[in-house]
Amino acid sequence: REAWAEAAALFRKGIALDSANPALRHRLGTALYMMGDQRAAREQFESVVRTTPDHRMAQYSLGVLLQADGRHAEAVERFTIALRSRPGYTEARLRLAVSLRKAGRAKESLAQYEQVLATSPDLTEARFGLAIADVQLGRYREARDRLNEATRAYPDQQVYAHGLARLLAAAPDDQVRDGQRAMT
Repeated sequence: REAWAEAAALFRKGIALDSANPALRHRLGTALYMMGDQRAAREQFESVVRTTPDHRMAQYSLGVLLQADGRHAEAVERFTIALRSRPGYTEARLRLAVSLRKAGRAKESLAQYEQVLATSPDLTEARFGLAIADVQLGRYREARDRLNEATRAYPDQQVYAHGLARLLAAAPDDQVRDGQRAMT
């Protein structure tokens, strides 16, 4: 925390010399966030996007704050803007997928999760999120198959086995529900 406070002080000095520099202001916001001052961080990120609307890092950072507040529809907008200038921004695409799913737009989230997995196939959050989106869409067989595959491919990641067990125990689809296997 001490290092972040020192960094914030240095970024403030830099801003005093060059107040129009969006990168310095974004870095100050990041330091403030890391120090636990989300309100001040948000102010810095908002200041950046007011003057530089296409600043992908500030848009992404605002999206992260909105997502943490459960404001997923607004977060979707921020992550989408961040991706316009850098379509290969994996973390922004993953967060976009999560916010789409949590905003009730699971069908749209599928393509985003799949894009993330195309470049980062070992990303647990994306693989699991894709299965959850399938569940939300009532695609229980697809979710089961994805979780089966993930459980085999990543036996050390208990999240897959746990998710599969829950799906097998509670799926409304009789061809997916399998209490005995869920117990195993």
